[in-house]
Amino acid sequence: MEDAGQLLLGVWVTVKPMPGMPGSPHGYYYFRKDGRQTFVIPFLTDHCTYAVSGDRIRLTNRQGSKEGPMRWDGKVLTLPWGRNDATFQRV
Repeated sequence: MEDAGQLLLGVWVTVKPMPGMPGSPHGYYYFRKDGRQTFVIPFLTDHCTYAVSGDRIRLTNRQGSKEGPMRWDGKVLTLPWGRNDATFQRV
């Protein structure tokens, strides 16, 4: 069985541009082995922590936390994000 936490490591970019952002930039997510994650779009960088348990992930930052299932469909990663899911591709 593959370790979902290890599959997550690395750099991911949003499949779709970030809604409501000028110029419709894509967001970049950097998942590190030590449980830290960094989110970067133009003029904004946010840091959080994450924890993986089986196929579930919990992302925690200053605003609170989000938790839900992680899914892979080929090379596309889907994570819980607010009321919807967010999709990412590996960079």
